[in-house]
Amino acid sequence: MTNQAYPYQTNFEQHLKREGLASVTIDQYHADLRALFDHLMHVNVGFAADPQLTNVFEGDVRDYLAYRLANHTINPNTYNKTLSHLNNYFKYAFSHHLMQELPTLTMHGKQLSKPTNVSVKWLDELGEIVEDGQLSFYTRLTLLLINQGFTASEFLQPGFYETFAKLQWKPFERQFIRAYQRFIKPLQSKQQSHDLFLKQRLDLEHPQLSLPALHKYLSADGQRLGFSLSPQALHQAFIIVYLQRHEHQDNNTLANTLRLTPQSLRYYQKLQQAIEQ
Repeated sequence: MTNQAYPYQTNFEQHLKREGLASVTIDQYHADLRALFDHLMHVNVGFAADPQLTNVFEGDVRDYLAYRLANHTINPNTYNKTLSHLNNYFKYAFSHHLMQELPTLTMHGKQLSKPTNVSVKWLDELGEIVEDGQLSFYTRLTLLLINQGFTASEFLQPGFYETFAKLQWKPFERQFIRAYQRFIKPLQSKQQSHDLFLKQRLDLEHPQLSLPALHKYLSADGQRLGFSLSPQALHQAFIIVYLQRHEHQDNNTLANTLRLTPQSLRYYQKLQQAIEQ
């Protein structure tokens, strides 16, 4: 495979950059693809003798992922993300006529029967989650808004778009928001509303998405991510992490920033302490 970690590495990573992916996401693609082809070089005699994409088949990818699961180098929660990276690579190669078959054509992510316990890890993985096009736009915007400190009851209110327009965003967040605005614009025109969470069916009197309807999107995407996307649990996780990272701020500043009453702030501080013990 020359001096590249995997076939057509340079071309594929240039493609990812043109797609606007963050460098941290491209690094994860690199790690997953390098691990796959390193594995094939060691266990697949046919591929090792002639390391071309035309010598990679569905069985090779299935065996590799099964090996990773069996040896606990990935878990069911990261299986779907790894498969997604491999699938995007092979789709790129297939669409550019670099291989005649798509090895991942019939492969699907694992459905997790029960999401794992609510975790704060989504806050560290937010950039990659937001770039995951298999998640709904509503789910990804929900995570961004909770990371800004808002509750679902706040951002589902009519007129929240006025507050939204004043928010400050990181570069990767701004990129997603531009995509979100392209997604929501036809619905806004259909519903004659500037709001950000809108029903698919026409309802000019009450066009805003309801909390139970939002839960349906979050529940489906929670299965994919492997943890609960309950807005209440996500908001709780955000507050706990914020308190951990701003432990030297005084209570008045914390309460004002997080929009909490003094009683609610004390509750979360006690919860944070209990978690850390």
